[in-house]
Amino acid sequence: MNKCGKRNYDIHNYTHNFWMGCRRYSDGCKNCHMWLMQSQRGVDPARIYRCKYQTAYGDVLKLQRQAEAAGKVYTVTACSYSDFFIEEADAWRDDSWAVMKQTPNLVWQLVTKRAENIADRLPADWGTGYRNVWLGVTVESRKYLTRLDALRGIPCVLRWLNLMPTLEELMPELADHIDGFHWVIQSGEVGCNLVQPRPFDYQWARNIRDLCAKRGIAFAFLHGSGDGWGREPLDGVEHRAVPALLDEYRAKMAKAPRIFDRAKLGNCRIPPNTALPILTGGGEACYLNPAFTIEPGTIVKRAAWHAITPRQTALKRIQNKPVL
Repeated sequence: MNKCGKRNYDIHNYTHNFWMGCRRYSDGCKNCHMWLMQSQRGVDPARIYRCKYQTAYGDVLKLQRQAEAAGKVYTVTACSYSDFFIEEADAWRDDSWAVMKQTPNLVWQLVTKRAENIADRLPADWGTGYRNVWLGVTVESRKYLTRLDALRGIPCVLRWLNLMPTLEELMPELADHIDGFHWVIQSGEVGCNLVQPRPFDYQWARNIRDLCAKRGIAFAFLHGSGDGWGREPLDGVEHRAVPALLDEYRAKMAKAPRIFDRAKLGNCRIPPNTALPILTGGGEACYLNPAFTIEPGTIVKRAAWHAITPRQTALKRIQNKPVL
């Protein structure tokens, strides 16, 4: 689970962990699937550690190259075996932000219970948000609805709500907190065949479904309480909606210029909205320094390309240097 693995969910194509391990934080953590599975494997789930380079960054960059070559956009849930905004990962997070910015064909779905940590842990160049990063919060019961309010004040391209697991009825109170959110995912608790999951009432899901339909919010229902993950209809209907923004972004990326092969570059004219990734002669991905804006039509000599390898980007800060 500590590598970029494909998921059997159409709403989350992949899951990826930059680091692993967590601390129980609120009611939803009692039967956390990570805690259960790591304990079963004999791994201390409370030990928070950074994954090795190839696992944490190399696999992601490889997936980016594959997605771009195929003209596709994949969704990736980050840190399902931890919390992306956990304090113990502060020293590592900037490298992960850098990799996200360099993987435009991957839409990163970040989710946290630590909503109060988000604002102070965004990258310096966040602005109104990275175009391929969605921010979400997990809410398991009514007393945590204020997490939505904390996220609403943070700029991003899309906010989403993770109701996994739902432990009680959230309506009607949820209706007062959900403005500014465009996606809701809901499920009951999973016991992983190790513990008895807490009960789930399908009326809770019906009420959320109806609220989302009324507000024009995409709604996905995965399953009720049980031993494992799966797909389960609600009243005979599968709800697997994703935000319209995802289709819009996929259409935009399908029209994006193809990556350059640096080995074949002579003098070239940079078209508008050129994607940052280029390839070296050996096929390894390199990236133009994103700190520089290249105006449409600019003539760039091959010798002037400023490329930084994924490993350099991931492991240390590169001082900005002129490229023209």
